[in-house]
Amino acid sequence: MRNAAKGGMMEVALGKLAREKGQSADVKKFGERMVTDHSKANNDLKAIAEKKASNCRARSQAKSGNQIRLTWMRW
Repeated sequence: MRNAAKGGMMEVALGKLAREKGQSADVKKFGERMVTDHSKANNDLKAIAEKKASNCRARSQAKSGNQIRLTWMRW
């Protein structure tokens, strides 16, 4: 997931470069498209990562709670 995020950020940076420094209108238009598309993909990836992190925390907390209950029952 980190590699995808890094790649997406690089694509946005390259798109900005093409948009700002491109010699032709087609290159500038392509750069703008890269920025738009990859920014959206990055935001989608961020949402997935946040959801996954939330699920991991919930599972971890549930596991900790179950371990506490089992320890108490064994005591």
